[in-house]
Parts: sequence; structure tokens; C-alpha cells
Amino acid sequence: MKQSLDYFGLDCVMDDKMQLLEAAYGIKGYAVIIKLFQRIYGGDGYYCDWNDDVRLLFASRIGVGANLVSEIIEEALKRGIFNKELYNKYKILTSAGIQVRFLKGTVRRKEVEMRREYLLLNYAILNKNVHLTGKNVVKNSKNVDIPEQRKVEESKGNEIKDKVEVEELYKTYGKECIDYYIARTSDYYGYPTRNKIIQFLSQDKKNKKGFFTNTKESEIQDSNFDELLDKFCEEKGMEQ
Repeated sequence: MKQSLDYFGLDCVMDDKMQLLEAAYGIKGYAVIIKLFQRIYGGDGYYCDWNDDVRLLFASRIGVGANLVSEIIEEALKRGIFNKELYNKYKILTSAGIQVRFLKGTVRRKEVEMRREYLLLNYAILNKNVHLTGKNVVKNSKNVDIPEQRKVEESKGNEIKDKVEVEELYKTYGKECIDYYIARTSDYYGYPTRNKIIQFLSQDKKNKKGFFTNTKESEIQDSNFDELLDKFCEEKGMEQ
């Protein structure tokens, strides 16, 4: 089963996290991260293992000192370019944004696999072709206490609600637009909430940035985009 991507896109204007890393380590810092993206997308697709042996081989192949690579990785973890919790727990490099882009790049495949314990996204936004493997993040014990049962029930309820909201956003703004902002909010917050998606979307549309930098009104799924945006925000009690 093929997991790797043949291609991944780069934004013309990088976010603050990448700019801060480049400010600290120059073009070498930027190059190391891009090389790591190549390793991730070209390997398992949404993560890569990272330990001392991998670091030494990686540094040797790209012609950069192993100690410098370690420093750059620490900075990337600090800035949230990679998820620090999963790195500390499983010694892998990944992020919610990387996982969203993996899903987008494999949507037409018959099947791809993702490990539950590595997943940073809500089940609601997973493609139908995703087969989950590995450990279940929810403990299924017969002796689980009532508070834990309540957490599981609430989690299931939230997944259903999120699925409805994602579909509603797709219907209102178009899948390409919402996928862009799911990736962006995931990079910043680790989880794509509806409010944050709308917040980024509204700001970018007003300032003609992000998805709307080179997007013509005719390219948006619904011609009444402004009217729908105002209506959606009003119904949800949100300000643009």
C-alpha cells in the first residue's frame, strides 16, 4: 500500500513560525525543515521516526552537521512546526497541518493507513479511505469509572457535531477553501475549530490574503459568498 506523496505544495509566504526559525538559523534552518518535509511526505506520508541514528544519517545525506540539525529540530518543536507532545512520547515528527495535507494528497486513493496514537485530527475530517491502525487512544476497560465513560460519550457527541459542522462549511464555502483553512488552523492551534476557521477565512477575505490572494470571486463555489458568510456568522453569533 502506497503511503508516500509524490508532491507537496509550499506557500509563497511562510507563516510566522517558519520565519522565526529562519531568522534564528538562516537559510540552513529553512532548508533543513524543507528536507524534513520531503522525508515525511515521501516516506510514511504524515510522519517520520526521529532518533539519534535517523538524525545522523539525515544530517550526513544533506551535508549539515548533526548538532546543528538537532538545534533546528528543537527550535521547530518549540515553535510548533512539529508536535512536541508526539515527539516526546513516540519520537516522531508530525503536525496537524502535515496530516491535513496528507489527507488532501491521498483522497483519491483506494486506501491509506494512519495510526490512531499519532493522529492529531478529529475523526470527523478523515477521508473515507483512511484505515486506522495501532493503539486506540480511548481506553476500553470494563472497570472504567463514570467520569471516564462520560468523557467518551461527550467525545462521540463532539465528533458527530464536528462532522455536521465541517459538512456545513463545505457546503457554504467550498471544500478547497475550507481544507485550506483546516490546514492553517491546525498549524496554529493543533485542532481545526469552526470558530477559528471562520476567523482566519474572514480576515483573509477582507485583506485579500491566504486563499483569497489570487482567487477570483467566480472561482468560489457559491456566487453569494459574502451573503452566505454574513448569514453563517450571524446564525452562529460570531463577528467577522
